[in-house]
Amino acid sequence: EFLYSKDRKAFSIGFNVKENQSDDSYYYNLLASEARLASFIAIAKRQVPDDHWFALGRPLTKIKGKSVLLSWGGTMFEYIMPQLFLKNLSNSLLWQTAESVVDCQIKFARSKSLPWGISESGFFAFDYQYNYQYQQFGVPDLSLRTELVENLVIAPYATFLALPLRPLDAVKNLRKLKDVGMEGIYGYFEAADFTPSRIPKKEKVGLVKSFMAHHQGMSLISLNNYFHKNVMQNRFHLDSLVIRAESLLDELIPVHISKIDLPEEVPQRPLMNILPTLSDNVFSGKPDIVRTSILSNSEYSVIVSNTGVGISTWKGLDITRNSLDLSENNWGWFCFVKDTSTGKTWSATYQPYLKEPDLYTVTFSPFKAEFERIDDNIETRTRVYVAVDKNVEIREITLVNRSRKTKTVELTDYAEIVGMPHREDSTHPALGKLFVESEYDSGRHSLVFRRRHREEDRSDLWIFHTALGDGNKISISDYETNRNEFIGRGKTILNADAFSRSLSRTVGATLDPIMSLRTKVTLDYNETKKISFVTLVADTKENGQNMVDRFTDPGEIERILRLSEIHNHIEIRHLGIGISDARIFQRLGSKIYFPDRYFRASSDIVESNRKGQSGLYAYGISGDYPIILVKIRSTEGLKLIRQVLLA
Repeated sequence: EFLYSKDRKAFSIGFNVKENQSDDSYYYNLLASEARLASFIAIAKRQVPDDHWFALGRPLTKIKGKSVLLSWGGTMFEYIMPQLFLKNLSNSLLWQTAESVVDCQIKFARSKSLPWGISESGFFAFDYQYNYQYQQFGVPDLSLRTELVENLVIAPYATFLALPLRPLDAVKNLRKLKDVGMEGIYGYFEAADFTPSRIPKKEKVGLVKSFMAHHQGMSLISLNNYFHKNVMQNRFHLDSLVIRAESLLDELIPVHISKIDLPEEVPQRPLMNILPTLSDNVFSGKPDIVRTSILSNSEYSVIVSNTGVGISTWKGLDITRNSLDLSENNWGWFCFVKDTSTGKTWSATYQPYLKEPDLYTVTFSPFKAEFERIDDNIETRTRVYVAVDKNVEIREITLVNRSRKTKTVELTDYAEIVGMPHREDSTHPALGKLFVESEYDSGRHSLVFRRRHREEDRSDLWIFHTALGDGNKISISDYETNRNEFIGRGKTILNADAFSRSLSRTVGATLDPIMSLRTKVTLDYNETKKISFVTLVADTKENGQNMVDRFTDPGEIERILRLSEIHNHIEIRHLGIGISDARIFQRLGSKIYFPDRYFRASSDIVESNRKGQSGLYAYGISGDYPIILVKIRSTEGLKLIRQVLLA
């Protein structure tokens, strides 16, 4: 009763707890509304007077010559949900409206060449915590709102609601929804979003892969009503209070329609175009100038340059080894490609082989780094990205045989294992290597590394490294964890013994630990195959094994990539920055992590310095972290200051 306004003879949409009063902004004042179920029950229980029912608005329109009630949103939920419990009495206004609404929904969807069933539901946009967004969607001809045309979101529960009214059409529509991928483990997914601005790249629809208990429950009740002759309606109408109010449902159909005065629009929050086209940094040809990309989920980060060198870190620990000066090193994670028919070997990126390919292109977008090269009619594409919801990095290698001969290609990856802070590794690398042990998990086709912590009260670090193919079926022919065995005495990575013989399959405690897996791929003419090298970090061995087991799902890798893209768009929108700003921040971040000589003081200034790190203490600066100095000559430079602070 506290929600009911005697003056307006309508229910408020809610109650303001802080002010201890109902919200007077908006009211449920239309008969064609889901709230009419509450209105009916309140009248039946004599909590509100009967005239509340007749005070509800009845704006009408004509559909195929029939008078039909208009609703606020034109949704199936508003019109048909109450009929899960309320009888749909023949030749009444509500009966004719329900019948016509389903016809109108079907007609509208056919005009768009889509399945039908539009109602309020989740749609393919996300908040900062990766929750699907939810909003009312409807058919324009049934709605008092005016901004519905651009949104095309189909909710399966709307079809289930209509099942008792149009069973054959409903079954056909459910089959169409199944064909577009809407069937999940718990039934149909929440919605299929066909709105062009939100459809993912290379997809025809954005699937909202969630299950809303409310919508699933309505679907089950509707199924029950259909298969058991409206059993829920009959049970509801056995109540003596409901019987008393039944006559409210038997409202006659009006012959004439008066002019509709449309209510003022309720301000709607604009829908998020969550997937705009991102402009990328593209570099072609020999990489004479070093550019870098930073990929991170705030805990696990990958920094990679356009030459292919880089580093992986986790919570301040280097996972793989690298130097701070990207322009003068060839350390990082590398994948070597060998054509077994010719014996020629090259790296998937420009480093470390420095062999100039027939084509070399690097593309940096905010959530991935891509490298493409062609050597001897074999195209190699490398895609690097970091999972946003777990400490995982993926290096996906795509091979395409452009020659007219069948090719067998051998892939061997390589990275040095660290698992300790960068400063400690730089100062005492030999000592740190003594605390790393390895094993090979044949069941999971994974190398497993354990870094024992030197302090007994600190937990060990576990690093897993595995390789997956198309459909996750791949054969690991060899593996290596000993750098000396891989390189060979007196040799370098460019002429390593590993490229002329099998890997030694050494595991255990080695003096110089690395991770290296080898697999072979056979490619027919113009055939394409993918191999993904996955590295992940865990605090226990069991957690790491569970993470590896997740990749038995063939769609896990694509899911991680998709979520990384979505997260990036959400993050940019949340920060209130543009794509151009994001690119600038990426470049600035790479210069902080890997100092560039261009930004350093001249050599004479550096040589004249007589103070060490302790000289900063008097200024309240520890010197433990990178320092950015920004100089401006006038107030016009304040814009630059703001941009740096935002970064």
